[in-house]
Amino acid sequence: MKALAIGTSDFKEIIQIDAYYIDKSLFIEELIVGNKTKALLFPRPRRFGKTLNMSMLKYFFDIDHAEENRRLFKNLAIENSPAWAHQGKYPVIFLTFKELKCASMKEFNKKFLKYLAKYVEESFLYLEETTGLFRSEKRFLKDLLDLESEQSDLEDALKTLGGILKKYHGVAPILLIDEYDAPIHAAHTNGYLQEMLGFMRNFLSAGFKDNEHLIKGVITGILRVAKENIFSGLNNITTYSILDEDFADKFGITEPEVDQLLLDAGLSANRETVRDWYNGYRFGDTEKIYNPWSILSFVNKKGKLVPYWVNTSSNDLIKEVLPKADKSTQDIRFDERGKGRGKNQRVYRF
Repeated sequence: MKALAIGTSDFKEIIQIDAYYIDKSLFIEELIVGNKTKALLFPRPRRFGKTLNMSMLKYFFDIDHAEENRRLFKNLAIENSPAWAHQGKYPVIFLTFKELKCASMKEFNKKFLKYLAKYVEESFLYLEETTGLFRSEKRFLKDLLDLESEQSDLEDALKTLGGILKKYHGVAPILLIDEYDAPIHAAHTNGYLQEMLGFMRNFLSAGFKDNEHLIKGVITGILRVAKENIFSGLNNITTYSILDEDFADKFGITEPEVDQLLLDAGLSANRETVRDWYNGYRFGDTEKIYNPWSILSFVNKKGKLVPYWVNTSSNDLIKEVLPKADKSTQDIRFDERGKGRGKNQRVYRF
């Protein structure tokens, strides 16, 4: 069996080191061929392969390294899909907010400016040579690379950068925003939530609302920040939660995929025990979705049963919200299908 790249969320790295990969490439087909929505939001639990999938999208669509990246998808299901015609056809903006957890809004602006400037310098420095740019677009690039951009420039960054890419390549980009809610969670914890919500509302609206410089946009996060309406201005975005049938099997590991993994690892005898310990989700109509971190860690540890997932994140937000829940909420129990039933509860160890 191939080695497991546990903790690696870069698709290219997994393929290049020839690590074990559970083929999720048909996510591309469902996204670009089977779905006409221009912008999609995927809220999914932690450690369910969000960043890996977003990384895969980046390498598939990227026009700047089309030939090089084509080899990464050899022998994957997407090669035989009509979506293959889209390989290497679009400029891609891929930003992750995963590490942008700051103690203040001032710190966030400074850190995000440095992150965005480094990203543009490493990925799109050739844009400085683009002809036909407006003076405001030239100033945007110069100020960004000189680390002199104002917050308003950062809020408009997706739309401005997308417009410049479209002028250079002659085709609009694909926007990928990973872990958009990470800085929002940090802002809530550190007392500047409203400032952060204002920034994210403007940033996402500029990039995704009625943006002619956009082919497709994908946003991932753990939470859907619905109460504060940061998506209220985005009339072209559709949320696909764990309750939706669409894309249900594209995040996490399905039961057939777990069966194959255990067979390859020589651990099929542990099948029922694995089901009892780690089967905790139903996404849409797809039952028995497994957390990848738990299953891969179980295989890596040669069948050692441990609640691997339980200590992989902070539970501060849950600890704050649960005491505020009323008695009816606290009394809810769930059966194996995920439906509230009162007394019948099955305990899952993640």
